[in-house]
Amino acid sequence: MLGSYTFVDTDTMIETVTNRTISEIFSQDGEDSFRDAESSVLEQIAAFVRLVVATGGGIVLKQRNWASLRNGVVVWINPSIDILQKRLTSDQANLDSRPLLKDEEKDDASPAQKIEHILENRRSLYEQADLSLSVTDPEETPIQTAERLVSHVLRFLADNPPKRPPSSS
Repeated sequence: MLGSYTFVDTDTMIETVTNRTISEIFSQDGEDSFRDAESSVLEQIAAFVRLVVATGGGIVLKQRNWASLRNGVVVWINPSIDILQKRLTSDQANLDSRPLLKDEEKDDASPAQKIEHILENRRSLYEQADLSLSVTDPEETPIQTAERLVSHVLRFLADNPPKRPPSSS
């Protein structure tokens, strides 16, 4: 489905480079350290072309990341809150790999409440994406979502072709 494009996941790259899980980075070095690593990885891969880049949801928190993100088409895959909660809390291993959902400072809040809080705080940033793809059907598979995403991106590119540099005469 990606054709000549390469898929890159920034979280996977961070874990590979640091030889630690994201949860370990958060617990040992804190969120700020993780966000710095996330920005560094994004800046490095922004130099490449023909990539599909998956980022963690917090990538939008640092203004400097938007310069790298804007090298391409930014898509917010926007699942309903119910679908998001189900995906993120479906099993303990998945929940354990998400440090902000385990945040002990907000221990009295359920993972669902934490998800809602995080989403509400980031929504205005997510809305700056070039495209938003709503996911409301709990039966839709990841492949079906990806197919819809490709269709939306192709339509967006047809309607918004890249600008050509001015020709020098």
